[in-house]
Amino acid sequence: MRQKLAYCAAAAAMFASDRLLKMLVSARKPETTLIPGVLRVTYVENRGAALGMFDAVPYFHVFVIALSFAVLAAVAWAVAKGALRNRAAEWSLTAVFAGAAGNLADRLLNGGFVVDFLAFDIVLNFFVFNLADVYITFGCAALCLCMLVTGRKEKNAVAPDNS
Repeated sequence: MRQKLAYCAAAAAMFASDRLLKMLVSARKPETTLIPGVLRVTYVENRGAALGMFDAVPYFHVFVIALSFAVLAAVAWAVAKGALRNRAAEWSLTAVFAGAAGNLADRLLNGGFVVDFLAFDIVLNFFVFNLADVYITFGCAALCLCMLVTGRKEKNAVAPDNS
């Protein structure tokens, strides 16, 4: 039970940090370089999905909102039921949950768009994202790593049949 409260507290802190930064950026609409040629803060209204894909598709935001609710429900169920039986995987899903909740809140509060504000010019100079996207990306990457490591441990734990 204590572990589940820790997941909730962490998700709430991640959600709050994402919301706070989006509110600050929305109020000021900055164009600030943090590291010249590498990282800047800007303001973009993303009406699509990753990289702004599907932004011209009518009512796409309705699909994304429905998908977000489904992801939140599935993650909450998996963590609440202990379906993963792996704390690292549950922490990974906590990050995914917080990021999905942050972007969902944005879409619901902003009429279908998400505020993006971080631009890494050194990697992809057209890619602008937000803190919720970072949580989702790192959570998914960590979950894949957990699955890979767990899968290898389980495979190695099975004794070969030498009969």
